[in-house]
Amino acid sequence: ATYIRTACPEAKVKIFYIDVRTPGRLEEFYTRVAADPAIELIKGKVARVDEDPATKDVVIEVEDTRTGRKLRERVGLLVLATGIVPQTDGLPDAFRRDRFGFLAGASGRTGFYSAGCVHRPEEVSGTVQDATGAALRALQCAVRSARHG
Repeated sequence: ATYIRTACPEAKVKIFYIDVRTPGRLEEFYTRVAADPAIELIKGKVARVDEDPATKDVVIEVEDTRTGRKLRERVGLLVLATGIVPQTDGLPDAFRRDRFGFLAGASGRTGFYSAGCVHRPEEVSGTVQDATGAALRALQCAVRSARHG
């Protein structure tokens, strides 16, 4: 939304969301986006996307869950964000998982460290930090093993 508003200041943006998760430094970003009068936040999930055959416009249907109203909107651009699903199939049961299937903390198995989106939904910078931490833990494990091995 902010990229579009920067490139096209006259643009009106609607964000349809199910929930908002803005921990830490993202809270300020969310507050700034929510304060922009040209950005409308609507709690609801897009249920249908069609093309108007006459105009070729993209038409979406969504229910505003706060008001219960069904909305039908013509949009010039539609961006769909995908959910994050952990790819943990095939890992042994020794790897603890949370209720969503993400790896939950230490596995209890030496030499295995979860990081990034297998550990939790995360933005890119957080994933990089998480992966760096996992690499450092693995290095510490290798150094300890070499000393005692």
